[in-house]
Amino acid sequence: MGCDPCFAPPVAGTRVALRGTALDAGTNPVLRVASANARIVTRSPDRVVFESPDVARPGWTRVELATSAGTTSLERGLAILPLVDGQRAAVNGLPFTLDYRGKQHDFVVWFAATRRAATPLALPPLRHVLELDPASLVTITATFVSRADGQTALSFPAGLVLPRVYFQALVLTEARDYYPGSFTNVFER
Repeated sequence: MGCDPCFAPPVAGTRVALRGTALDAGTNPVLRVASANARIVTRSPDRVVFESPDVARPGWTRVELATSAGTTSLERGLAILPLVDGQRAAVNGLPFTLDYRGKQHDFVVWFAATRRAATPLALPPLRHVLELDPASLVTITATFVSRADGQTALSFPAGLVLPRVYFQALVLTEARDYYPGSFTNVFER
């Protein structure tokens, strides 16, 4: 199974196709994205088209289809933007890259911290919250997303040995999907 597209903004309304087999089995289908109900548009044996719901937290989310015949799910089914992702099993000292996915023209301020915040910090009107501990927070750099697909990356060189580090970014944007900006999910390395 998989979703196409596999990225969606945090506001409701993106049409997504969940692909798989026997997706039309059973009655009373309920499709959830990050525990929020999604409106099913069409359903066939190999795909369910749905509209993504509002999802407050960015990052990879669970997509679950439940019917009278049973339940099937994808743990990393749909990624809610803005998103930071990367290599989770990288070996200390080897080069690694953090990948950002959002919108073209996003301005991304990258942060790292050695701890997560005991209480996440909301900064209205920004979407989502700062999840990193401000006492251990370091600003790494800032980047501008020029690519039309909304992608950019931050690379770290070989030889860099890090303790457990948490990464999160603050995104300032004109994209109406998360204007005026949002914090991303947290990526742990």
